[in-house]
Amino acid sequence: MGNNIFHFKAFSVRQECASMKVCTDSCLFAAWSARKIKEFLPSAPRLLDIGTGTGLLSLMIAQQVPVKISVVEIDADAIHDAQHNFAHSPWKHRIDVYHNSIQNFASEAKEKYDLIICNPPFFSKSLNSPKEKKSLSKHENNLSLEELIKYTKALLNDTGYAFIMLPADRDDQFRKIIKFQNLFLREVMNIHQTKHHTAFRKLYCLASTEPEVVAEGSMFIKKDKENYSAEFIDLLKPYYLAL
Repeated sequence: MGNNIFHFKAFSVRQECASMKVCTDSCLFAAWSARKIKEFLPSAPRLLDIGTGTGLLSLMIAQQVPVKISVVEIDADAIHDAQHNFAHSPWKHRIDVYHNSIQNFASEAKEKYDLIICNPPFFSKSLNSPKEKKSLSKHENNLSLEELIKYTKALLNDTGYAFIMLPADRDDQFRKIIKFQNLFLREVMNIHQTKHHTAFRKLYCLASTEPEVVAEGSMFIKKDKENYSAEFIDLLKPYYLAL
């Protein structure tokens, strides 16, 4: 997925400037989140996308849910691509772009959000290029995981939900942080490449109130070396041209 333009069924993502490109796990995260939003809060009026990058998550959710979206991005290169992608999408009238840090945005925010989504680029083991590594370092300096959860808590409605994707090896750290911020797991999805691989990503749904049961499951991207799994196809079919 390294092309400068990635075409989906209903929109395209230009990624000429942004260092964090469209990737399979980000697409899976957005599709899973969109489905959960339709299940939990189908008429939610407001969503906040923290660190939108190219705008991929917001575009995929906008395709499925009639929600008003605010996106915040501090990186000038990424915001250039995101603004282009939103302007050329069918949902441009529903997406507002803020070139700002989440710290400054939160200090000026007058309202809270029903939904928050974030795919922080903490994937250090999967970064190959110097540009990606530089972007990751800059991001971690500007917004630590502790700060991300702090501002998620501050900006989330009491009845809202937050969706976050992280590498599996940050699970223990993440659970300690959300406990400190008085946020609760609603659902956890463990993402594996195949049934023969351990989980490499975790998709989290958080809430401000503690559920009776935390739903936890596993999903496999491929059923074998060559073919996507049925569950992956089911989630991504509304988006991927090849499905």
